[in-house]
Amino acid sequence: MFRDISKQAAEEVISYEEADADTTFETEAFRLAEEIRERLKLLKEYGSLSLLGDIIEEIQGTKNKISSLFITDDFRIFLKDYGMKEVVMSPLPKSLFLLFLNHPEGILFKELGNHHDELLSIYRHITLRENIDAVMESIKAMTDPLNNSVNEKCSRVRSAFLEVITDELAKNYYITGKRGEPKRITLHRELVTFQSDNQRQ
Repeated sequence: MFRDISKQAAEEVISYEEADADTTFETEAFRLAEEIRERLKLLKEYGSLSLLGDIIEEIQGTKNKISSLFITDDFRIFLKDYGMKEVVMSPLPKSLFLLFLNHPEGILFKELGNHHDELLSIYRHITLRENIDAVMESIKAMTDPLNNSVNEKCSRVRSAFLEVITDELAKNYYITGKRGEPKRITLHRELVTFQSDNQRQ
């Protein structure tokens, strides 16, 4: 009995191998589709379905494409070429991000105090906080080179981008730089657009 089954299986393999590509096209396509379906179920079970987006991006050749950044009049931040994904930040990290976006040449942390007024202006535009004393304290701490506040805010900027894209892409958008050198956002500023700019065109 076992010998007959083995013989039948061997004959099926031989006949499949001898068939031409056109004959086996639909069989192979459906087999592959079923295999993909089963693997997707496994990804879902393991809570890793989000990996599928990265895989598709890689296959389509868009994985390393740098998206343009779109900033609305109420300072919401979107990655335009990644399905308009929104990068969500609280007002302080967002203010710091926008400050560095305004300075492609970079800023030394020890010279952040020179940008106190600009940072305060950005912060007051994007936040609804009315307590000016609290605002001033937050900005003072962030521009103090002896205070770790700026590092905390940089970390939050980085985390905000990592929530929606991989680090390979995110590093173009968050604040980077070596010790003792100006920190900067490396994204080419031609990829940054503001809603109000579009309305004026």
